[in-house]
Amino acid sequence: MATVNLPFPLPGSGPLVGPQGQQFSATASDIDRRDDLLPGCVAIQFRINNNIDGQYQIAVVNDIATTIGGVAVEGIGSLGGLCPVASFLSEPTTYLASGTQTALQNAARAPGIKSATVNMEGASSATCSITTIPVSTSDPASDDTALTMWQFLAPQLVTASGLTLVTGSSVTAVDDFGNSLDLTKYSYILLDNAIPGWLNTYNPNPAYGPLTKQATITGQLAYTENATIEGAGMVPTKIATHQEFSAHCTLCQVSTDTFAYSTASEEIPYGLAGYIYNIENILQFEGTYTIQENEITDMCPMGSCLSLTGSANPDWANMKAPVQSIHYDIAAGRTELRFGVAAHLGAKDMVELNRANRGIRPFYFIGGNVANQAEVSNTSPVSNAQRAPGKGTDQNSQTITHQNLADSQAHVYSYGNPGISIDTRASGQPKYLENAGLSEPTKATIAMIDGSGGVYGAGIRLSLSDISGETYAGTLYCREEPVCYEVDGTPTSGFIMVLASAPYATSISEGGGPSPG
Repeated sequence: MATVNLPFPLPGSGPLVGPQGQQFSATASDIDRRDDLLPGCVAIQFRINNNIDGQYQIAVVNDIATTIGGVAVEGIGSLGGLCPVASFLSEPTTYLASGTQTALQNAARAPGIKSATVNMEGASSATCSITTIPVSTSDPASDDTALTMWQFLAPQLVTASGLTLVTGSSVTAVDDFGNSLDLTKYSYILLDNAIPGWLNTYNPNPAYGPLTKQATITGQLAYTENATIEGAGMVPTKIATHQEFSAHCTLCQVSTDTFAYSTASEEIPYGLAGYIYNIENILQFEGTYTIQENEITDMCPMGSCLSLTGSANPDWANMKAPVQSIHYDIAAGRTELRFGVAAHLGAKDMVELNRANRGIRPFYFIGGNVANQAEVSNTSPVSNAQRAPGKGTDQNSQTITHQNLADSQAHVYSYGNPGISIDTRASGQPKYLENAGLSEPTKATIAMIDGSGGVYGAGIRLSLSDISGETYAGTLYCREEPVCYEVDGTPTSGFIMVLASAPYATSISEGGGPSPG
């Protein structure tokens, strides 16, 4: 925030002078020094709600900041196992000294401290095992897989003998809406009652449809029905030569297997207690400052900090109090500033601000470095511009639209990645395109390069270093040039617009020569 210095209205001081030299009068009232807002301690408790195989578990991480022996100290972790902020993520077993931990915990229990409990979305995981049998449209007389399928679909066939498909018939399947199903795609029958919804994320062929479908399988079968007779064993009781069987079942795209599902926990803003503690230990002032002008000039707009100079209280000259609200009375030319503490902001508000920017877009903008660690290698593909094999470059001076991001990161291209590059760095540019170096000093360059697997294809390079060298120091323009072309077999004169320089006497490739006049 910009700080606006305005004069304190002293009795009998006459007209005051604003930042742009405008004259005004003012009154200041209710200016209070808020020593009561200086926190003895900031203690935040993050409650992380995990869901592991349907069992809810709560993990608690404490973040405590206070002053011990005149030095600001912050500890993160479980009570009795608090770590310094710097080592919590990288080495969480490096603990603070026991005396420091005791002092932090005692400070967190003191009355009147700044405390908050923030619920965070934790990790979730689940496992699921499914059991299936294969679908077979073959003849059960010669295919054991088909025999097993029909005995599952129609249990009365378990005691039948001579089970076979009726000659000329076929096995078909339709879903519950009457649509035919391809049994080469839905090639398994699920023996379990149902599957969890998340299992659809393992669908190997989502283009086919959901992982499972309710279906009815129909086939024409011939068989001999048998019954067990005491003393006689299995005795044929019925011969079926053309019996249609229809059985409802759950068809599945995958075979018997065990699957696991997990999601990462929400990123916790570690160090938040220390951040708030340092901010709230800045001495705050609050009050009102009313400005009277002929016409409102908005000399201290919203978003500014206010300091009052020339008063008997030297603290006000550097109080930098944030303006919280402004009331304009345009007809009267009056502006009322209310400055002081942002009472609506706290630990939970800071977490919500972080949540507003989480997700895919910022994740890639920061190269996947959600923990803000010191240095992250570029050995795996990320969506920020990098020039292999080194680290990224300043995005204000180079923009790369990769032709194939994964290819650019997996292969080393010594003279610029395939795609479109706009490079405005004054130095440090490589050779864009393999057989054409840049003159020194390097200048703004636009390159369009094809390539894959580390091998370049075609390319176009436009560089100011190519047209501002010792031999040619000019400018390229779109110029009209005469051409001759055929129209229905007849030579015809015409013109085209080309990107070209002005004529000059000696070829650059010959070396030397005058610059264009």
